[in-house]
Amino acid sequence: FKEGVVLGDVFDDESGDFMVVHELSPFEVLLASYHELDLFMRFFILLLFLLRIISSFVLLFHLVLHLFSSLIRLLFFRLLLILFTIYVFTRRLLGWTAR
Repeated sequence: FKEGVVLGDVFDDESGDFMVVHELSPFEVLLASYHELDLFMRFFILLLFLLRIISSFVLLFHLVLHLFSSLIRLLFFRLLLILFTIYVFTRRLLGWTAR
C-alpha cells in the first residue's frame, strides 16, 4: 500500500490501474497475520473460528426450528391422532372378531 492511503480510497497504483482498498474485518486481519503469531494465539484464533462456525449453525437451526415449529407440531398431533384411530379401530375389530 502507498503511504497515506485510507481504507476505501481509490488510488492509482504503479501500473496505472485504479484500485479500491477494501476495509477488512478484524477476523480477516487476524487471518492475514496468522503466520506471524505464536502458538497460543494461533490456537485462540482457530477456537474463535470454530465458535463462529458453530454459532452460525446454531443460529440456522434455531431459525429453521422457529419457522417450522407450528408445522412440526401440527404434523405430530395429526400423526398421534392417526395412530390413536388405528389403535381404536384394530382393537374394536379384534374385539368384534373374537365374539
